[in-house]
Amino acid sequence: MFKDHKNVISNLAFYLKEFANLEKIVYLHNLLLSSVEYPNVRLIKFLNVKLPFINLFSGKERDYFSVRGVLLNKKAFCIGIAITWKKFLDTIGVKNKIVWGYVNSAEKGKIIHMWNIVYINQLPYHLDTTFDITRNPEAVKNYKKFNSSINTLPSVKSTQFYEKHFLVSDDKIQNSHLWNKRCYPQCKLCYSRDEVLASIESLKTKGIKFTYD
Repeated sequence: MFKDHKNVISNLAFYLKEFANLEKIVYLHNLLLSSVEYPNVRLIKFLNVKLPFINLFSGKERDYFSVRGVLLNKKAFCIGIAITWKKFLDTIGVKNKIVWGYVNSAEKGKIIHMWNIVYINQLPYHLDTTFDITRNPEAVKNYKKFNSSINTLPSVKSTQFYEKHFLVSDDKIQNSHLWNKRCYPQCKLCYSRDEVLASIESLKTKGIKFTYD
């Protein structure tokens, strides 16, 4: 059994070490998509933006902001998911940045948000797994995956590989996301969807099970 999130990240990195970087990123994105839930909490307004309100006396709720919340409790806010990506990408040697910004919601207004920029073949792309988790109503959650002993990589169970915010350009994401573009690299391209699908097929040949109901 995993006792902390560092064991999870190090084990995943170890078992993925022979895979191409894109395969590692595809794998983790779908594993988080099929395993992590976004908490349903009240938003509060602070300095003209909204942010989640939690009980700071609750360790479980504090974990919503952490890697532990993602990998052990399987429930986290965007900050926990973005930090988890950074820890994982740093471990496997992939250049990346965390983006601090906002999202615009017609219903809820301007909400503070975090996501990632990932470099593949020296080119930057936006990666917002939080958005894909919260906007994929067909995702099948499998909450026991991270807690079982790893002798092989956990399988990924999802009804689809949801990728609307996976390795995309500024133009693709800026309709819903706001950030200070002077502080971050310009993401000019969306990553090839054909190469993403090819990586999924390659992972299948390596024993990773992608189950689509």
